Amino acid sequence: MDMKIKKWMMLFILTPCLAHAEIPVGSIFCYGAVKDSMGSIYQDGAHVALIKADGTVAAEQEVDGLLYPGINFKLPLSLDNGRGDLFASYAVCAGEVLEVEVTVGGQTVAFMGAQTISMPEDLTNIHMTLTAGSTDSDGDGLPDTWEQELLDYAEALELNNGIGSIDQIRPGDDFDGDGVSNYNEYLAGTFAFLANDVFSIRELSISDEGIARIVFPTVSGKMYQLEAKADLSDAAISWDPVSFSTSEAGAADEIRVLGDGEVKTLYVEVTDSCKCFQLHAQ
Repeated sequence: MDMKIKKWMMLFILTPCLAHAEIPVGSIFCYGAVKDSMGSIYQDGAHVALIKADGTVAAEQEVDGLLYPGINFKLPLSLDNGRGDLFASYAVCAGEVLEVEVTVGGQTVAFMGAQTISMPEDLTNIHMTLTAGSTDSDGDGLPDTWEQELLDYAEALELNNGIGSIDQIRPGDDFDGDGVSNYNEYLAGTFAFLANDVFSIRELSISDEGIARIVFPTVSGKMYQLEAKADLSDAAISWDPVSFSTSEAGAADEIRVLGDGEVKTLYVEVTDSCKCFQLHAQ
């Protein structure tokens, strides 16, 4: 047989047997905050992982401080087109479901938040808030651990008002009658069984130069955002985040500040659209 024909036949037989992997089609990020059962954001000691059905870790990260205000993890996910072998074992495809795993101090813990995530068809990032160390058995948005602690303290102080189970603690109710709902007390990190423990601005003054000075106490691990509007009487005007400085002579380039248990002072310029202020604790 002619040698040219033999070489052609060999190529024809061998080529279809060559395996090939697909190339990435892009990447997205799964990002957010891991918090403890009291709602304070972790600075360290927590770990987040996204795990595929076969046990392969698609992405993981040890929490090490804040990446951005209110964000302590950001997991990159590489997307494969799913038309052949994966380009890498950690790659994921659109529609694939990943299990979320949270560990604290090296121990896997129960948590509130999405237990699984599904990969989007487009390159849309995924935001999550994970509350570690607790579940929410009645689905009211308040961690069972927080509700039980409220009951325990209230019972010890004989302030339980006839409430005997966590199912009776509702987010819209006001357990201590201080005008702040249970849910807002949870967000602020204040004691929902003590009427004199509320989150508030301690001091608001305006200098001759038109700089507002806002003083308030903080809870360690809570994030605080300043918002402003032009007129309190007009409900159609929305509250919008406003930049501030944490020092009198500093640049107004922050929109959130992390609580450390100390009193904070914010400085912000008063303008026609920025005359009324409110603080959000998260």
